[in-house]
Amino acid sequence: MKISFKYIFSALSLSLVVFMAACGKDDTAVPTSSRLRLFHAVADAPVAGVDVMLDGSVLSFRTFLTAGTVLADSSFKYRAGFPGVTDSSYLSLTDGAHNLKILPLGGTTPVLTQDITVAAGKSYTGFVIDTLAKVGFLLVEDALPTTKQGKAFVRVAHLAPNAGSVDVVLRYVRTVNGVLTTLDSTSFGTNLPYKTVSNFIEAKASSTDSITVEFRKAGTLTSAVVQAKSVLVPGRCYTGVAVGKTALLTNNFIHGR
Repeated sequence: MKISFKYIFSALSLSLVVFMAACGKDDTAVPTSSRLRLFHAVADAPVAGVDVMLDGSVLSFRTFLTAGTVLADSSFKYRAGFPGVTDSSYLSLTDGAHNLKILPLGGTTPVLTQDITVAAGKSYTGFVIDTLAKVGFLLVEDALPTTKQGKAFVRVAHLAPNAGSVDVVLRYVRTVNGVLTTLDSTSFGTNLPYKTVSNFIEAKASSTDSITVEFRKAGTLTSAVVQAKSVLVPGRCYTGVAVGKTALLTNNFIHGR
């Protein structure tokens, strides 16, 4: 199985988890095979992580890491992408039907069994979602937009099962005289229900301005998430994902295309 390596940046703070997966320049061309990556959004899953089985074979992070990389373990953990611990690579697959299973670490009885079908030349992200009592799966095509000079692209996904509907805003910010100042903002929509994944929108890729992504309780200005991200890189595509439970709110960014 051929693996295409990307990049991940992650940051953690006290709010809902925001996962930013950015596509890099090597992925702007149409892929020659089907591609799949996974993201773990089951907040109450075991801290030790889970195993991923694809078409009958358990996959290991160690298979996809650079030689000599030190790892405490090789499981698929909450708030992480797969494959990889420090990148959000894609698995290159043959087009057509595949079987995916998520198993307890070292176990044999799956908590999720999912048949998926992927098309030639398309990229997908599979989100493992909901709660441990009823693990769900959401497969989304990564319809990567054509690169534009000086532009990045951002989409959002609401995968926090008990957070209710949300309004999502992207803000461009800069520190002016020691004060974080909003320069401009863009709405991803209002009253977005659980399991919503937006389309990509154009975003300014500035060398001086940063962004924040805010997941707000629908109809209010109360932010469940205010997550800062460093300046966007032109030509990359980012996905901000709200996950977690409202009783334990955290943030996370990863990137790689």
